[in-house]
Amino acid sequence: MIPTALNRQRNKTKPAPTETDAAQYPRPRRNFIYPTESAVRLTPREKEVMLWTAEGKTAYEVGIILGISIGTVNFHVNNSVAKFGVRNKIQAAVHAALLGLLS
Repeated sequence: MIPTALNRQRNKTKPAPTETDAAQYPRPRRNFIYPTESAVRLTPREKEVMLWTAEGKTAYEVGIILGISIGTVNFHVNNSVAKFGVRNKIQAAVHAALLGLLS
């Protein structure tokens, strides 16, 4: 095989990762403590939105049911997600259900 620029690129080895490389990636949360009901306070509207989200409704459907805009639904969902410290609305709905906040 004739050495070309492409072959030289393929043969280059990557340098070993350094501590500064590892520092830019967050560590997994191993000692995460799930919030208790007393720690999380949802507003009545956030509870209502989470209830419909847990039922599998989309933001559009929740907006029609509650008579509010999609943006307002997403606002309440995002507030709930932040309060529970989770990454998405499904996780927030699960936490709310497990804590008994959706009844």
